[in-house]
Amino acid sequence: MINFLVSIAILLASFNAVQAEEPTRVQIATASVRADGCNDSSQTFKVVIPHSERLDPSYHQEGLPAGIERVYAEGNGTRRDTNYAFADNGTLTFSLYAKGGGNRVYMHSGDEK
Repeated sequence: MINFLVSIAILLASFNAVQAEEPTRVQIATASVRADGCNDSSQTFKVVIPHSERLDPSYHQEGLPAGIERVYAEGNGTRRDTNYAFADNGTLTFSLYAKGGGNRVYMHSGDEK
């Protein structure tokens, strides 16, 4: 069995121009996909970002829109997260994929010599 859990957080820029403050991290979602045995599984998720106009444009993580932070909370085996996209309406979409650790065994039918 393969479990893959991703936690998505947003970094909100500070509006305090007098003091340079660290961005505020806010966890907005967790997403997971599970694959048993020889199976694989994928799922697309859609998350609404609250106050998306306040995302910190200076924060970048490879493969993600600015201001979005991804944290792998759990994962083993073959897994990946892809297709991160941010829409103007404040919606983030992404896909998770996991493949179980089993192997398929194919049996030949009939007599073999």
